[in-house]
Amino acid sequence: MKQAKEKKERQVHSRAYHSYFEGYEERQVLDINGNLKIERKYVGDWYIPDIPEDLRLKKKAFSLISTVLVLAMFFYTVTRPVSANTVWYVALPAFFSFASLVFEAIYLGFSVAAKPKMEVRTYRDSHEKFCRAYLAGAISLALLGLMYPVHMIVSHDFSWKLVLMGCLMLLSALLTFAAYYFENKTKYRTEEQVGVHMPKSAYIRY
Repeated sequence: MKQAKEKKERQVHSRAYHSYFEGYEERQVLDINGNLKIERKYVGDWYIPDIPEDLRLKKKAFSLISTVLVLAMFFYTVTRPVSANTVWYVALPAFFSFASLVFEAIYLGFSVAAKPKMEVRTYRDSHEKFCRAYLAGAISLALLGLMYPVHMIVSHDFSWKLVLMGCLMLLSALLTFAAYYFENKTKYRTEEQVGVHMPKSAYIRY
């Protein structure tokens, strides 16, 4: 019985649980029907971009527009019926680029939806994980772009299509790196909350 209880406790308070509710306090309370429920309240620091509001919005707009352009150029390039897209040294960076773009889209969503005053979880998603995803995307797209001229040399195929495809991927890498650079150099300040703690509660740390 004791082991089952400990197992249940570990499942509820997993690493993912602490990550999701980082900065919250929680306590068990009874509802109007006498049922036990968990009440949570965010009491951690607020994270605020230390830049003017108009610049924050412009940065979001640039990330959104550039990502849409990168997605369009990527899918245009990898779906062309050319021999380069069938060799492993092009397909492999294309796969990693696609995986990076999926994560970029996810964390871009968090970034666009983020308010000026963010909880720590939102800060991690819209800044820290955003930067990691976009940096990985820039590297994989640049590698993909370089593989097209490599294929041109290997196959002795110097068609304008391969030149265009390589240029599009290098441009995509540049735009992705720019989005990473602008977000990575953004400084954030913290604002402590005062007098918000709940009585008889436990603080959740990650």
